Amino acid sequence: TRIFYTGENLRPDFNQCDYAFSFDYPVTERNYRLPLYHMYGYTENLRNRAQSAPGFSGRKFCNFVYSNRKAPERIAFFNQLKRYKQIDSGGKVLNNIGGRVRNKLEFLRNYKFTIAFENSTYPGYTTEKIAEALYANTIPIYWGNPLVTRDFNPECFINCHDFRSFEEVIAYVIKVDNDEELFQKYLSAPAF
Repeated sequence: TRIFYTGENLRPDFNQCDYAFSFDYPVTERNYRLPLYHMYGYTENLRNRAQSAPGFSGRKFCNFVYSNRKAPERIAFFNQLKRYKQIDSGGKVLNNIGGRVRNKLEFLRNYKFTIAFENSTYPGYTTEKIAEALYANTIPIYWGNPLVTRDFNPECFINCHDFRSFEEVIAYVIKVDNDEELFQKYLSAPAF
């Protein structure tokens, strides 16, 4: 029996395998959809997430923690959004804090927003990026899976797929950044 598994945006070839654990829809007797965030144990943790991050005024604006340089959409978004305010980048890509963060979740907790972009976009492809941001009680600015609202409550994150352009997304992020009530509404929404 040959079983295909991926944590990346790849499709199973059922001529090469009998069964698959993948990001893909539909779930069939040969393909079980198992997004990567399930493998990190975030599903149960997000059902019981606590509001333990600093309040609205005690947070910095936005963070960006990535190591893969081959994701042009998130780099473009970072470069556009940083024109509004400082974005702290704690990964290998675009690092501007003097080194890589040691504890990503603790780092994320100090920010209002997290740029939570996948490496690429494909229906069903959802990794740990949105789940980590939600678990750290920051608002994910998400791009990747256009069907992400099948997995997560659309009231707990900013979905770039709901806007026509990154400029529109940024205008909305600025609105939320300046509206404590709207900000708290996102943080208090359940993840699922």
